[in-house]
Amino acid sequence: MSMRTALVASAAAGMISLTAVLAASPASAVTLGVSEGYKWSDGKNGNDVFNFNLSQPLGTVGVPVTIDGNLQDDWDRTTSKGSQPSVYKLDVGLKAVVFGPFYVRPALGYCINGGPNNANNFSYYSVTGGAVLPLTKKIKLEAKIRYRDAFDGANQFSTVNYGGGPSYNITSKDVIRAYVNRESGFGSSSRRDYIEAGLGYSHTF
Repeated sequence: MSMRTALVASAAAGMISLTAVLAASPASAVTLGVSEGYKWSDGKNGNDVFNFNLSQPLGTVGVPVTIDGNLQDDWDRTTSKGSQPSVYKLDVGLKAVVFGPFYVRPALGYCINGGPNNANNFSYYSVTGGAVLPLTKKIKLEAKIRYRDAFDGANQFSTVNYGGGPSYNITSKDVIRAYVNRESGFGSSSRRDYIEAGLGYSHTF
């Protein structure tokens, strides 16, 4: 077993074990979120980005922990006919509020880059740190930074993403938000900086 395979297996086993422990504790309602944004670079035509997020508080193990999954459809509007316009990223993470408004979120993901059986598909990991600051009873401001990389360095997926934005509680269960993120890549195929801006909505059931 290679070092990369062992690392993936260990991380997956750890997340599954922690999820099983937390699932036995009382949990709150499920939250479904959707957002749409636009990503561009160097003033050129860019990509439409759609995000679908499902989260579930699992309880407390020293600190409050939430499990969430995120599916992103990164659609390139400049792609020529006959080729796949979308890159899909699916990840599952555990978000822990470690102190006050501050949180960390380690995650494992899979990138589909050309069809489900394409050789360009690969797995990756990410670590996000951030804070959600309440400004009023209904308005909050989030700031965060995320590091992401593929387990195989040949995929040139190493990026840092930072940004955030405000959110507004329409009701106790409905939230709208706006965001602006900047992403910087280190691989030879992703050296340009990208900026993404968008709007989102979430509902807690």
